[in-house]
Amino acid sequence: MLNKDINIWAKEIHSFAKAKGWWNLHRTREEIMEMIQVELSDATKEVKFETPLIYQARIHKDENGIREAIPGDKEWDETIKPEGQAIELIDASIRLLDYACWRKISMDIYPNYILEKYGSEIVFHNRLRPLLTDDTLEEGRNLTVFINCIIEWCNKKGLDFEKILEIKMQYNKIRTFKGN
Repeated sequence: MLNKDINIWAKEIHSFAKAKGWWNLHRTREEIMEMIQVELSDATKEVKFETPLIYQARIHKDENGIREAIPGDKEWDETIKPEGQAIELIDASIRLLDYACWRKISMDIYPNYILEKYGSEIVFHNRLRPLLTDDTLEEGRNLTVFINCIIEWCNKKGLDFEKILEIKMQYNKIRTFKGN
């Protein structure tokens, strides 16, 4: 169960996107759905590279590698971009919630929503994709199922959907808007 209603999250995210100027450009449903697809592809890439679910990558001058920090570490720095499969799925959720508010689509969260056992994370990401491309008559239902799947995935991984959403939104507040 979420501490904050998902539709309130959607309104806050949409207000933030408008304030950052994201909606100053004409946006289409197709463009936004494609951006969500890109986030799913990025999540799949994180799975393939077997990265942590959420981390920050840093290259140290005295090492030839990546130092990974996770939320709660003393090394965690809110000014460094968070990365990982969970972050990419949260990015997809942020875009979806922004879009849902823009389209005035109300969503519900179903505690313990039963998600099929897909066998692998990559298959899970690919099963989410049709929810973004199905008939627009079912759009509200599809987006509701999509967000419920992400929340349940977080729960199954022992992650707090809202906490990760807050981490990513905090970072988005300090980053420069790039128009997409």
